[in-house]
Amino acid sequence: MSAGQPTSADASKRVLLIEAGRRDDYHWIHIPVGYLNCIGNPRTDWLDSTEPRLGSMGVHCAIRAAKTLGGSSSINGMICMRGQARDYDQWASLTGDEAWTWKIRCPISSCTKTTTKVPERRTARAVWHLS
Repeated sequence: MSAGQPTSADASKRVLLIEAGRRDDYHWIHIPVGYLNCIGNPRTDWLDSTEPRLGSMGVHCAIRAAKTLGGSSSINGMICMRGQARDYDQWASLTGDEAWTWKIRCPISSCTKTTTKVPERRTARAVWHLS
């Protein structure tokens, strides 16, 4: 769940969101390819890692977590992956819910559409052809 999403369906409930880190005023956060300068950067990444586990041959795995307001979506690349048809069909089979089939999900996937919307906090128009 993104911090920007409603966290309670009950309007009488209040939710306090606490985030750690500084403002997202680092210019690389706002440039699509900027994640390359944010991941592994102590200004924007907590640089956490796992402890070695049995079978990992002593390897520590990086855990990318943003050290900025807005969370880790601030340092991730803009990637849209629709998934594989066989995965959707398997989920439909496992759940017994036809709504998960590729035939139904693919046409409504945001990854299959072209948009000319102006991205938030951008001044130039963008056209993305995604398929």
